[in-house]
Amino acid sequence: MLAVATMLTRLPVRTTMLFNWDSANFALATRWYDVTQHQPHPPGYFLYVALGHLLLPLFAGDANGALVTVSMLLSSAAPALTYLLGAALFSRLAGLGGGIFMMTSVTFWSYGGLALAYPALAVFSTWVAWSAYRTTWQGDRGAWLPLAVAYGVGGGFRPDLLLFLGPIWMVGLVRVGWRRLGAAVALTAALLASWLVPTVALSGGVGKYLAVLQAYTDRDVLDRYSSTRGGVGALLSTLRDLVSYTWYALYALVLPLVAGAIALLVWRPRPDGRWLFFTIWLAPLLLFYVVVHIGDPGYVFSFLPALCILASQAIVALARRLTSRRTIGLAAAALAAVAMLNAGIFLFSSRLLTAQGVREHDRQLAAKIAALRAAPNDGATLLLSYDSYRHLQYYLPEWRSSLWVDPFAAAPQQTALAPETRWLLVVDDRLTKQRGSLPGAEPAEAGMTRVPVRPGQTLTFGAGVLALE
Repeated sequence: MLAVATMLTRLPVRTTMLFNWDSANFALATRWYDVTQHQPHPPGYFLYVALGHLLLPLFAGDANGALVTVSMLLSSAAPALTYLLGAALFSRLAGLGGGIFMMTSVTFWSYGGLALAYPALAVFSTWVAWSAYRTTWQGDRGAWLPLAVAYGVGGGFRPDLLLFLGPIWMVGLVRVGWRRLGAAVALTAALLASWLVPTVALSGGVGKYLAVLQAYTDRDVLDRYSSTRGGVGALLSTLRDLVSYTWYALYALVLPLVAGAIALLVWRPRPDGRWLFFTIWLAPLLLFYVVVHIGDPGYVFSFLPALCILASQAIVALARRLTSRRTIGLAAAALAAVAMLNAGIFLFSSRLLTAQGVREHDRQLAAKIAALRAAPNDGATLLLSYDSYRHLQYYLPEWRSSLWVDPFAAAPQQTALAPETRWLLVVDDRLTKQRGSLPGAEPAEAGMTRVPVRPGQTLTFGAGVLALE
């Protein structure tokens, strides 16, 4: 029921246009998969793209519709798995509350309608954790099979899960016996090969794949985010992002989490195996996000199910402490109130990752693409874009002249404009906010900016500068 209810809540707010740069990478990959061309970006996300590709005929070739359907399916599975884990850890009521909290989490609701693979983090993180808890903490040796499947298949959707969940996966296999351990390792290896081999083969072979993976890791992860390269400043930045992204996902859940933490300190319960379980599951995730990289609000989905379960359990436990009668009714009312608060934020707030924000993004991008399709494509107009560059490659592959302009490049760059260029059309308003002069600039359709070009002029961009000289 949780899965069905979640799907029904996602259907009205699913996007009709690709949401961001990574969404466009995924969409382009459904046409031609090659990680060296960032179709999709490294490390590959093969199973997410493959499912989207298989669904393309149902959506008349619209990659956004196909990929959003995959995201909705993943989003629907996560609350059900959260319920199963919460019920195993605490009680059916705590599990139900955790599942409902997942369903109504503001950012998780948003991402369920976007062409992005982040919902897979919640699905497979919870599935692996639940299976590991069954094997090692509950003594269910037969759960080695779902544990191996979840880990092997999950990596095909989000390869970073292999790193994050490696410790809990290994701990989940310590008590299954040597024969089951061998079967689990063999099955996991086969499942990993089922998506890793085609990922590498379609990307030009091992050498090319490893080269682009290393370049991406160095430039886009370590150089931009990691405290191992950026020092204390980068560490503070990742901490800030982790806190803010977690807040976006929790909102009303923060209160029961804090109340539950205070109650633990007051009641001082004796630690049991569940403390160790949560530590092994969550510590590697949080350590990576703090020290290395957390570049998107969607990353918190890997540990959000745990927070939802703990918030739900805090409410149930507090209800039991406050009253010995009608405990279930009081707890259920509190769970429903918190979920409704978050649903209200998603439905009626105008932030980017809410229903209104997603609809507005769809409207603006659709207007831009329509305006460009109606404009003359004779080579006289050069499109300048930053955020929208990959969108233009997907929606307007026939456009004759387009340039990606990076306003955050370390040093200014110059490019001589082609002799036939008569106009610059600045697609993203972020570019018009850079320092520099764009003589004769005037507003154009759909929030774009048009700039006349004289023969022989040069475009300078980067390091916060955009100028036509």
